[in-house]
Amino acid sequence: MKIIETMAMISLNETLIAELVSFLIFLFLINRIMIRPLQDTMKKRREYIGDMENRIQESTGELQKLNRDLKEHESALIREANSEKDKLKNDGSRQAEKILEEARQEIQNIRGENQKVLEREVSETRKHIETEAEKLSVKIMENILDRGVSRG
Repeated sequence: MKIIETMAMISLNETLIAELVSFLIFLFLINRIMIRPLQDTMKKRREYIGDMENRIQESTGELQKLNRDLKEHESALIREANSEKDKLKNDGSRQAEKILEEARQEIQNIRGENQKVLEREVSETRKHIETEAEKLSVKIMENILDRGVSRG
């Protein structure tokens, strides 16, 4: 008698069911312990990265706005400084003109005083020269005529 033995690749018995139940429990536990927390962590990271990208974009926008405001403020300050510089330059020019005019007036006054002094000295010198010329002419005439000349 021959024993026919057949070997099957998969035998459907209670071990298969136990292995299937064990595999499903393993999947459930892995899903609960590992996959869900990992997915939650990845979701939180994606949200964090998205939030950071939004904050970066907002910060970039604010930075650009601040740069524009800063440039506008700088331009306004430059205009104001140029205006103040022109004002100071004009004030300085007016003060210089005033000082020059005062100096010219003082020079004219000094010139006038000197002119008066000079005219007075010339007048005194002419009087002195006239008297000296008269004395000298009388002396010359006396010498030429060899006699006294009467004055008068």
